[in-house]
Amino acid sequence: MANVANAYRSKSLVYRAVEDNEEDKVFLHSLLLDPQSFHQNNYDDLLRPINRKTSDLHLKYKEPTRLIHVLICLPANDGEISDQDDAGSSAKQPVPIGSLNLHGVKEGQRHHRTLDIGILIATEYQGRGYGSEAIEWILNWGFEVAGLHRIGLQSASFNTGAIKLWKKLGFQHDGNDREAVWFNGGWHDEARFSMLESEWRAKVKLETAA
Repeated sequence: MANVANAYRSKSLVYRAVEDNEEDKVFLHSLLLDPQSFHQNNYDDLLRPINRKTSDLHLKYKEPTRLIHVLICLPANDGEISDQDDAGSSAKQPVPIGSLNLHGVKEGQRHHRTLDIGILIATEYQGRGYGSEAIEWILNWGFEVAGLHRIGLQSASFNTGAIKLWKKLGFQHDGNDREAVWFNGGWHDEARFSMLESEWRAKVKLETAA
């Protein structure tokens, strides 16, 4: 992240802080309303309808455990139209399409310098490569800016698409917690992945040389 002026941008996305306003709370709540997408990535929580009060409390409870929490956005000039935009407005704003964070902050454990990635992409924007791009950005931020040593994530074994993506991005498979997840009437393993700073730097060096 040598260019600080573009610290919150990647190739096709921009990243901004979550504001304490109604628009951002409505958007974050919308990410929780798709049971298929949300539960694939948050399978620890019991699948049940989530109202606004619950999602607001979820945000309030989780924020202290996050080192960073941003909205993944499309730039205002990319031609996308947000439902939040006024049809006659000429001052378009970046369009939020997802949420991204590094979580696991615990007092007394900061010296381990290890956190986990949390990501949700709105259903209509999935399958376009935005998730991969956002994860590459948060890896860069975590290692280059925040000085982390290890960044991890987990996926239930039924989420084969996510597992394939983690491996493609260079995450190492640390192992499985056997039958740790009850989902859709059956038991599934929880697969754990991580990337070390040294692995990330070797990956960046290889990609830069290519």
